[in-house]
Amino acid sequence: MSDTEARREEERLGSVDLFGCLGSFTLLLLAVYAPALSGPFVSDDFAYFVAHPYTGALRVEHWLAIFDPTGPAKFFTGNYAPLHLGFVALERAFFGDAVVPLHVANVVLHAANATAVAAILNRSGVTRSVSLAAALLFALHPANVEAVAWISQSKTLLAFGLAAGAGCLFACRPGWATVLYVAALAAKAQALFLLPTIAAWLACRRADGNGWRWWALWCGLSLAYAVPAWQAHQALGAVEVADSLGERLGGVLEATGRTAWIGASSLGVAAFQEPRPSVAWRLVGAIIALGVTWRCVVTLRAKRLEGVAWLAAIAAFAPVSQWFPFLHPVADRYLYFIVPSVVGALCLACRDAVLPSAARSVAWILVAGLALGFAARSYERAALWTNETRLLVDAARAFPDGSSAHWLAARAAAQRGEPQDALDALEAATRGEHFAFHTVAEDLGLAPLRGMPAFEAHVDALAGRAVARARTRPPRSQPAWWLVARAHAERGEREGERAALEQALALGGPWTRRVRRALEEAQRPDTGEAP
Repeated sequence: MSDTEARREEERLGSVDLFGCLGSFTLLLLAVYAPALSGPFVSDDFAYFVAHPYTGALRVEHWLAIFDPTGPAKFFTGNYAPLHLGFVALERAFFGDAVVPLHVANVVLHAANATAVAAILNRSGVTRSVSLAAALLFALHPANVEAVAWISQSKTLLAFGLAAGAGCLFACRPGWATVLYVAALAAKAQALFLLPTIAAWLACRRADGNGWRWWALWCGLSLAYAVPAWQAHQALGAVEVADSLGERLGGVLEATGRTAWIGASSLGVAAFQEPRPSVAWRLVGAIIALGVTWRCVVTLRAKRLEGVAWLAAIAAFAPVSQWFPFLHPVADRYLYFIVPSVVGALCLACRDAVLPSAARSVAWILVAGLALGFAARSYERAALWTNETRLLVDAARAFPDGSSAHWLAARAAAQRGEPQDALDALEAATRGEHFAFHTVAEDLGLAPLRGMPAFEAHVDALAGRAVARARTRPPRSQPAWWLVARAHAERGEREGERAALEQALALGGPWTRRVRRALEEAQRPDTGEAP
C-alpha cells in the first residue's frame, strides 16, 4: 500500500474527537451567535419563562403537574413536553430572568447536536473530514438560527440531541436508548421521526427478533405519548382544516416545496413565516416528494444506510407537514431535524465515490465558501433576536402581505395620525382566526386609536371571535378561560364573564386565587362607577 493510500485509509477509518469537536463548535457558535446572546424574551418565551405557573419554582407539586399526562400544565403552552418544561424550571431556578446564560445554554446544546451529527456520520462509514464538514454546515445553517436564538426553542435542541443519543445506543444499549427516546418525545413531538428510522435500520441490518421487540416497545410508548400530546395540540395549536382531501394534500406539497428550498439554499428564511397559497410551490413540492421517495425506496431495497437517512428526513418532516394543520404551516425551526438527515443522506450517497485530486480540491473550496456564507448570514440573523420589532420587520420584508407587515403599517399610520389607514391595515393584520383581541387593545403603538368607535368596534369583533371559538372548542386551562372572561367583559357581557370565570374556578390550578378575586369583582352589581 502506497503512502497516499495509507493516508486515505487512515482518514477513512479515523474517528471524530468528540470533546475536541464539541469545544471547537461551541467557540465557533458563540462567535456566530454573539449578537443574540443579550436578546430578551420574545413571543412564546413569555409563555414558558414568565407566565407559566409551573416553571417558576422547584416544587414537588409543580413537577408532578408538569409530568402528569392528564394534568393542566400542557394546556398553558399547547404542547405536552414535560421534560422541556422541567428544563425551563431548572433554568429559571439557576438563572432567573438573566437571558445571557439561557442563550449560551442553547448554543452549547446546538454545538453538542452538531458533534452528534459528525459522530453518527463517522460511525456510518463516512470519512472523518467529510463528517466534520457536514456537521459544520448543519451547525452554521441560517435556518437553525430560530431554533438556537429563540430561548424557548431549547425544546427543539433537547429533542434532537436525545433522539440522536437514542439512535446511537439502540444497537448496543437498547434499554438506555429507550430511556433517551422517551425523553426526546417528552421534549418535542418531532422526535417521533426516530420510530420509522429505527425500523428501516433494523430492516437494513436484518436484525434479530430482540431488536424488533425493543422497537415494538417504542411503538407502544409512542402511542401512549400521542394521547396527551394530541389533546394539547387540539386545545391550543390546531386550526380548522379544509374538508377537501385534495386541499389538504396541496398544503402538504406546498410545505414540502418551501421547506426543501429553505433547507437546500438557506434562502427564504424569515421570522414568523406567513406564506400564501401557491400552485407553483405545490408543483415544486410534488417533484421533490417524488424524487426523495423514489431514492428512499431504491436505497432501502438495496439495504443501504442512505435509505435510512432519507427516511429519517421524510419522517422528520411528517409531523410538520400540515397533514394535521396548526398555526404556522412553515417555520425555520422545523428544519432542525430535517437538514442533518438530508446532509447525512447525501454524504452516504457519495461515501464510496472516488474523485480526482483536483475535483476534491474544488469540492473543499465550495464547502468552505458555503460554510463562510452560512456563518455570515447566521451572524446577521442572530442580531434580529435582540428586538421583537426587528423580527416583525424581517417577517414584513419577506412577506409584504403578511400580518406582520400590516401590523407594522397599522402602528405607523396610527402614530402619523392617519386613523383610517391604521384601521384598514389593522383589519388586514388580524384576519387570522387566532389573533388575540387583547393584543390589539393593549398595544402601545395603537394607543392613538383608543376611544375611536371604529377601533373599539374592531376590538369588540375580535373579542367576539374568541367567545365563539370557546363555544366550539372549550378551553382546557385557567388562563384560557380567563381570556374568554376578558373577551366577554370587553363586549359588556357580564353574565358571560362570570360563567367563564366559574369554568376557570372549576378547573382548579395555580390561578385559582386570581380567578376567585376576579369572579367576586364580576359578581358585584354594575353601578356604572369604577371600582
